[in-house]
Amino acid sequence: MSSDVGMGKGVGGIIHKVCRDFCRNEIEPVALELDSHYDPERIKAVWVKSSELELPSMLIPEEYGGVGQSILTAAQVLEEMAFGCAGVATLFAYHLAACVPLSNAGEAQEDIQRLIASNGEKEPMMATIAYPGFEEREDKPRLGKSKGAFSLSGIAPSVACAPLADYIILFLEEDKEGAVSAVVVDTRAEGVYVGEPEELLGLHTLPFCDVTFDGCWLAGENIIAEGDKGASMMDRTSAAFNGFIAAVAMGTARSAYIKAYQYAQERYQFGKMIIEHHEIRRFLANMATKLNMGTAGYVRALSGETPESPLPGRASGLAKIFCTDAALEIAIDAIQIHGGYGYMKETGLEKVMRDTKMLQLLGKSNRLMEIELAEA
Repeated sequence: MSSDVGMGKGVGGIIHKVCRDFCRNEIEPVALELDSHYDPERIKAVWVKSSELELPSMLIPEEYGGVGQSILTAAQVLEEMAFGCAGVATLFAYHLAACVPLSNAGEAQEDIQRLIASNGEKEPMMATIAYPGFEEREDKPRLGKSKGAFSLSGIAPSVACAPLADYIILFLEEDKEGAVSAVVVDTRAEGVYVGEPEELLGLHTLPFCDVTFDGCWLAGENIIAEGDKGASMMDRTSAAFNGFIAAVAMGTARSAYIKAYQYAQERYQFGKMIIEHHEIRRFLANMATKLNMGTAGYVRALSGETPESPLPGRASGLAKIFCTDAALEIAIDAIQIHGGYGYMKETGLEKVMRDTKMLQLLGKSNRLMEIELAEA
């Protein structure tokens, strides 16, 4: 089963092959171990190794030392990573999504972009994103201003990669309806407190933690955008992130499909290989259909876009919904084909099922997104 839709030959094809080799050599061998035990040092080791291939700086413009690739190419790299481990790929998805507003900010955030693009000279900086909460909370993060400086207070819940990230791109709702502030927060700064990782169903490779801001002061240059510009930047970032998660879902689902296909060719039952049973063939055909349509969907949503260009939020949102829902269905069907063997941790299929269920919830849950997209 190939997922090369839209990658083609040339530079994109070379990047795809390099990432495939990186996935097979660096991610796949440790995926189950990272899932069973959160090990920040090993995750950091994978991160540093990826910088030799310039993966963290894919979306950083070339003038700041980055690669300057398109959002689509970044998504296809994430799909390849997710074949080995959805958790590792999702960590990169959050980082690359954070690079979108940094790239949009241009010279104003040049220093951070250059730190991300250090590429092997030293450990590259990692960034992540945090959106406004969807529940009304008294302690939600708020931005105040006093004597030319900005104060940040409150709690950002379940921030992905918070203990690993050097910077958080935090989007804050302003008092004016529809207005948003986008700020850069150094996780090592005074007044920033990262909580303990939460124990969640899947995506065990990356930690989700509450981040508390108490006595955190920001300089003016930490404010990337405000008002309508900030809202537009958040929408653009969300559109890229949804496309990335769609790609991650297709990558990890593809691994489940291939395992199921190979097992069906090897398993002998009721007088013949199970792949010769019509019901098994229907399972596999439905899985392949979802993979091809999902991949084509996110490729179409992200085609022709760059970090500086506006993305079609509706298209990438629909791609995220379809791909993550389809990925969970593919994982369940792959387990069904394996029978009891599919429920064993050693196969990696139950990990795929747990991870894809979590992917449905990232950014906004699929069910909430369906309501919002129906109203659009």
